[in-house]
Amino acid sequence: RIDHYRAVSARVMDLLGSVVADLEQISVDEAFLDVRGARRLFGEPVQIADLLRRRIREELGLPSSVGGSVSRAVAKIASAQAKPDGMLIVPAERTAQFLAPLPVGAISGVGPKAQSALERIGVRTIGQLRDIPPSTLARALGPRAPEIAALAAGADRTGLGTRTKDRSLGTERTWDEDLVDGDDVRRRITVMADDVARQLRRGGFVARTVVLKLRSPDGSTITRSSTFDLPTASGERLREQVVTLWEREREGMRRIRLAGVRAAHLEQAAGLPQQSELTARAAGWHDLEAAMDQAVEKFGARSLGRGSTLGSSSHGAQRTTQEREAQGGDDAARRRS
Repeated sequence: RIDHYRAVSARVMDLLGSVVADLEQISVDEAFLDVRGARRLFGEPVQIADLLRRRIREELGLPSSVGGSVSRAVAKIASAQAKPDGMLIVPAERTAQFLAPLPVGAISGVGPKAQSALERIGVRTIGQLRDIPPSTLARALGPRAPEIAALAAGADRTGLGTRTKDRSLGTERTWDEDLVDGDDVRRRITVMADDVARQLRRGGFVARTVVLKLRSPDGSTITRSSTFDLPTASGERLREQVVTLWEREREGMRRIRLAGVRAAHLEQAAGLPQQSELTARAAGWHDLEAAMDQAVEKFGARSLGRGSTLGSSSHGAQRTTQEREAQGGDDAARRRS
């Protein structure tokens, strides 16, 4: 049975990672997410939380609870308050109000021994704990007093335990009229994949993951991702994966109003060892893309294109977003399924 839980956990974490690149799994069914870098593609934290819960329910058939805050500690408490299948986002300006009536035991790390010590000095709620002078708190809790005081104030700004601060880079477009031709959608997202690949190469990055975003006229949005065996900045590889993702979804997405392609989990290309993937075919694409990059730099993005993308002009697009975000910061979200 533990193998089943691990398999389900892996699917949940993959789903979360397809939306938010900066993720720290802390148990089989819990993770902290920093959503700042996902906001351009997916909206405000409450929208991201709703998207994650909806996808977990629809794709995996599981309930989930989400707590959000600018602080890990407060996000953890909010997630507990949202159980068994809810969502609670605590804005920064409401943090003190939210925490004040809660028992001190709601703070992670305040166990029965610390609670007893606090009760002896008349402290039972987080609001009361905040009002205690530091010297009195130190006598009750010892060396951990400053840490507990910071948590009680919602001042914890601990980052996620990821190896690096992930970045993402991408483009998206909204059209005045619905796209109803699946082949036309394929051509357009292929152009986007090429554009994202050029941005990667221009910035000296390679990506481990590519993400496709699609939105219908009714506002329903799906995101799908694919992770490469080796990080890449190749337009050919991004196109192949984006098209594969589209072909899996096209039957259920008959009308498209918005599409986006994003490269995630970026790394500096210069810091990686040379890979042995440059077969004759791959080397040929590498040389072609280098030549295309030079032409685009000299004559502009409309100066050339691949034969497979002819007719995929983005005229009529209302918005183009290009992003390269360091996904580390103040917006932390936590989910528990």
